[in-house]
Amino acid sequence: MVLTTPQCQKIRSTLPALNCHGEEIATTFYQGLLRGHPELKNYFNAANLENKLQPRAMASLIIKFASNVNNIHELIPSMERICHKHASVGVQSYHYAAMERHLLDALTGVLDSSMTLDAKIAWKNAYWTLANMFITRERQLYDSFGSWTNWRAFIVDKKIYESQDIASFYLRPENGAELPAYGPGQYVSIKVATEEEKCPQIRQYALSDAPNAHHYRITVQRDQGLDHETIGGDPCPHRTSKGIVSNHMLDHVKIGDYLALNHPAGHVFLDTSNPSNAPVVLISKGIGATPMLSILEYIAKFQPNRKVAWISTSSHIFPFRQRVEDLCAHCDSRRCVFVKRGPQASSTEQANGEHKFGWSLIQEDYFYFDYDCTEYFVCGSEYPMVQLVDFLEAHGVDKSRIKYELQSVARS
Repeated sequence: MVLTTPQCQKIRSTLPALNCHGEEIATTFYQGLLRGHPELKNYFNAANLENKLQPRAMASLIIKFASNVNNIHELIPSMERICHKHASVGVQSYHYAAMERHLLDALTGVLDSSMTLDAKIAWKNAYWTLANMFITRERQLYDSFGSWTNWRAFIVDKKIYESQDIASFYLRPENGAELPAYGPGQYVSIKVATEEEKCPQIRQYALSDAPNAHHYRITVQRDQGLDHETIGGDPCPHRTSKGIVSNHMLDHVKIGDYLALNHPAGHVFLDTSNPSNAPVVLISKGIGATPMLSILEYIAKFQPNRKVAWISTSSHIFPFRQRVEDLCAHCDSRRCVFVKRGPQASSTEQANGEHKFGWSLIQEDYFYFDYDCTEYFVCGSEYPMVQLVDFLEAHGVDKSRIKYELQSVARS
């Protein structure tokens, strides 16, 4: 469906209202969608809906689309992340018809007089322009999954505690079939039934081992929740309740239990089909080390002479530290550094950009800036990782060489 020039102008004319009311529109959209289609509830993290992270991400996408309605190709990087997430949880093309009605209802209900008849028609056409882009890309991903088209049963073969609140689960397919390879750095969706929720819950966890045909390994950190009294004295904008699925996994899932998994997905991964021997720099914060470990394990096993640097930051413990140090020991091509961060910044400091981590304090040799082909993989919470991307770009690193996954749905 092609948007006309007047329709593009009409979409752009709603931008001021979208900037003011985007989060309200997205919140209204999700409320209507889940009220009308309760079967979709397990596609969404209830905590992310409650704390507005999911509506904020949706609002960001709507505003980004309206801002780039004449240059839709600008949305492709954001879309790729979302399409992989959709394919991981099993979003189907018919879901988009339900979403259309509730999005238009939300736009009309919140924007009121701004949504003239012409604006409604323009937004309907705009929605399907975007939706068809999603549907096409997601169909390509499903095709790439081959015969694995639905949830598959896996058995917990081993459960190993990496620390008091972090555990790795070794999962083998119930039918014993060989597993497809995945890109080191990708994740799987798991579906579990918990006592707290009526419908099964779906979550994504990074695969933390090099690909193999016999088992997958995921590593789960207990989500303790955040106490709004302890974050710099400011009311915390994030959830205060504990993570339902992570606590269930650590407290109740045991060896021999069954979990449902979908095909691995994720737009951030090491391209194992590329024969490149360029240096790789793996940068993470906290549990963001999980997908980085998959990449390091792969390189150590299949590209032992490839230069790789591991940079891990944490305000508490360093997941997998002993394993990483073992992989880097007595190997001139691999190096690692672990940097202790200070206390968590307040939400006000984060919002104002006043609390900055000193990436420049890390020895530059770890970043391989003297190579113009170095690949950077980044995973961690939003604020320090955004600062890191700025730091890398300031040192001449082209954005195309930085692949990052933020531990937040709010940034698209």
